[in-house]
Amino acid sequence: MSVPNILTPASASYAHGSSASPEVFSPIASNDQYYRVKSNLGFAMSEVLSRSPGVGVLDGLTLSTVSGLSITVGAGFALNQGIIDVAADITGVAVPPSSTSHIWLSASGTITAGTTTPPAGRQVYLGSVVTGVSSVTSISTNGVVYIRGGGLWRSLASTPSDSPASSIRAWTQVGTSLYLWDGTAWREVADATYQPTWRKFAVGFADLQVASTSKQLTVASMAAGTVVHAAEIRVTTALAGTSISALTLSLGRTGATTAFVGAFTGLALGNGTYGGTSFESSASAVNLVLEALATGANLSALNAGVIEVHALLSKRR
Repeated sequence: MSVPNILTPASASYAHGSSASPEVFSPIASNDQYYRVKSNLGFAMSEVLSRSPGVGVLDGLTLSTVSGLSITVGAGFALNQGIIDVAADITGVAVPPSSTSHIWLSASGTITAGTTTPPAGRQVYLGSVVTGVSSVTSISTNGVVYIRGGGLWRSLASTPSDSPASSIRAWTQVGTSLYLWDGTAWREVADATYQPTWRKFAVGFADLQVASTSKQLTVASMAAGTVVHAAEIRVTTALAGTSISALTLSLGRTGATTAFVGAFTGLALGNGTYGGTSFESSASAVNLVLEALATGANLSALNAGVIEVHALLSKRR
C-alpha cells in the first residue's frame, strides 16, 4: 500500500516581502468575516509557534564571499521570538583581516560580525568566516542551528559542551554520533561507529598472483578496538589457473591467518561461499588478511577469478 511521502516533500519556495508575488499572506477584506476569523486563528497559531524558546535558521541565510574583506548574507528566514524575514541578500558585510569572525543575526534583522560571544539580545548564529590579510579564506556553518521538522539541529566538530536552557530539546551531530539535549545534559543516543556493519572487499585473481604457492594479502587495516563478529569468503567468479589443481583460502588477521575463516584444503576453483563465525576484539591495530595456498603451480599462474571478502565489523568503546 502506498503512503504519502511526508519525509521528503516537494521543494518549497517562499515569498519575501510585500512585493513578492504571491505574498505570504494576502489581504483580507474587512467584511469577509468567514475568512478573517480563520485567518486570525492561523496568525495566532503561527505567533504561538514562533515564540519557541529556541532560535535557528528556517531557510536560506547562507554566507558567501564577494571580494576582498566582505561577505554576503543570503535572503531567508530565521526563528527568534518570531519570524525574521530577510527579504533580500545583505551584501557588503565587512569582516576584519587575519581573523575569525562569527556572524550573528538579531531579532531586528541586524547582521553583526563579532566573536563567539553573541551581541546583546537574542541572536541567530549564521556561521564563521576566516580571513587572510586581504580576502576571505573560508566559511564554516559548524554550530549553526537549523530548524527542521519542528526540531533544532546542528553539526559540530567535537562533542557538545554547551548548556542550553532546560526548556529546549535539541539534536547535535558530531561525525557519526548523534546527541540529544534532554534539558539537563547532552545524551549520546547513537553512533554508527559502534554499530556492527557488513563490509565488502573485492579481490581479483591479479591481487593473488605471486611467484610462490602462497600469499598473504592484506584486505583491510583494522584500528585498535575493531570487533570482528563474523566473516565469509565468496568466490563470485570461478578461479582458474594453468596447472593449479587446488586452492586453499583462509581469512584471518595479522599473525593468525585462519582466525575468521578456517583454511579449506583442496577448495574447488568453482563459485561458492565459504563462511566462518568469529568474535574477536583486538587491543592493537591489525590487518584483515586473506591467505591463498596453491597446489600444482605458483599463484602467478592464476588467470581468472574474483573473490569477495565479507566481514561484520564494529568498534568497541
